[in-house]
Amino acid sequence: MKGRQDDHACDCGVCCCRRTCVFAGNRWFETRRPFGSYVQGLAGKAGNGVEGVADAGVGVSGSSKSNDGIVGTSGGDRRSGVFGDHTDTIRVTFGVSGRCQSPKGAGVFGFSDFGYGGQFSGMRAPLRLQPGTTVGRPTTGNHQAGEFFVDENGDLFFCKLGGTPGTWFLVLLGA
Repeated sequence: MKGRQDDHACDCGVCCCRRTCVFAGNRWFETRRPFGSYVQGLAGKAGNGVEGVADAGVGVSGSSKSNDGIVGTSGGDRRSGVFGDHTDTIRVTFGVSGRCQSPKGAGVFGFSDFGYGGQFSGMRAPLRLQPGTTVGRPTTGNHQAGEFFVDENGDLFFCKLGGTPGTWFLVLLGA
């Protein structure tokens, strides 16, 4: 396999300039940089730079032992760094999911240096807190100030002071 990218020719994945390259689509791409390996895809004004497609498995996967597994950035107006879109219109589905295995973490974390940490909208409701399986405020576990909890009856509680189990107040909702 031979190819050419910019100022160097490649033969069997090894560049004449001693850089390791891979052939993707119809172009060679360098895969070694000073800080490790990568695969890079380029697209013009339309198309995808990198795309993964799978019938049953994961389309694109990334992992890291000490940093973010996948990072996306965008400079487009009203665009996001990472976007998820589930196209099934019948079953219960999610555009983006997050999971955390640590009791000190969160499945989804949002922050902004100048704006909101999270913003939600939806036709049925902007936000839904799934009710717990117990009645009343939490009575076990360590909780942090600022937590909201909806019990089995649909009553909403707010944790004002963190601790085990924390200091909880019933939020009274007017009709």
